This record gives sequence, structure tokens and C-alpha cells, in this order.
Amino acid sequence: MFTQTPELTAQKRRLTVAEYHWLGEHHFFQPGERVELIQGELVTMAAKGTRHTVCWGELNAALADLVQPGLLLQGQNPISLPDSSEPEPDFAILRLREDRYITGHPTPADIVLVIEIADSSLAYDREVKGRLYAQSGINDYWLFDVVNKQVEVYRQPRAGLYKSCAILFPEETISLPEFPERILALSPIFGWW
Repeated sequence: MFTQTPELTAQKRRLTVAEYHWLGEHHFFQPGERVELIQGELVTMAAKGTRHTVCWGELNAALADLVQPGLLLQGQNPISLPDSSEPEPDFAILRLREDRYITGHPTPADIVLVIEIADSSLAYDREVKGRLYAQSGINDYWLFDVVNKQVEVYRQPRAGLYKSCAILFPEETISLPEFPERILALSPIFGWW
């Protein structure tokens, strides 16, 4: 006769940002391994396709021209968000701090704009990262969809979601949040394929 055993429940062990940093400092990750911490979980970043790489280079050059005194352009570097998250967006435009962020990664209060470039990671960047950025109170999130050659512009985070979403196409322009005179033309970004 079988005796009934209590049901075992598997639980995930989430990491804190401090534990994540400790793992990096102690060479837990393989050289060149690309991971980020999302809500306490290690997530392997998608490989970059050629369209992603070309878009990144074009966007980097265009944004560098728009980011003037008082702002800092950061590419593929960590930002610290609540809920044990430290994503590495393709770009973040930050308010310049005196310490140049040597004392800690930028937080939502420092961020003017976050940008992701997506090909195979489109659904993840839209749903997981978009929700994470909205929950963190980041006012502006641009998602460059290199497959469909369009930009999804998310604004007005409310209750963990963006209230506003606009789709822009290569022939359009967009201005930097908080700086309407700084205009980005999209055609040079998407003009290579």
C-alpha cells in the first residue's frame, strides 16, 4: 500500500543585484558570455544579427550628434532597476551626473530614454523589457524593430504598462524626450537594407 507523501513544490532562487555582481567579479560567467539580470533571473542575451549590428552603428552615430552637454549616451551598459533587475539596453540617454556614474549604475531617475534594437528578440523586448521599463517608471522607451523597419515609441508609464504607443516608419523623424529641438531622422538608420 502506498502512503501519500506531501507534494513537493519547486521554487526558483532569485538573485539580488549584489549577488549578480559577485558572480561577475568571481568569473562565474564565461568570457564573452552575455547575460543580464531581469527580475532576479539570469537571462542570456540573444545573439546580434547583422541588421541589429548595422542599426546599432547607425543609431550610435546619430545619437552621438544629438546628445549634447548635460546628457550622456551609454551603449549596452547596465542600468539598475527595482525588483532585482540590471538590464543592458542597447542605448540609454542619461542626465549627466558629476561622478559620471562611477559610484553606481544609472537608475530610473537618471534616464531620459532607453532604446532596444530587436530582430529575433522582438517579443521579449516588447513584452518583458517594455513592462520592466514601464514598471520602473522610465518615461520613454523606443524599440527599433529591424525586421519590420519601424520604431515603437512607448511613453507615459502607468501601473506597469505604457499608456501610449506610436509606430514610426523610416521616412519619419522623432525628437529626443525633453529636447524637442533635437530631431532624429529615421531614414539613415534603416536605409541600409
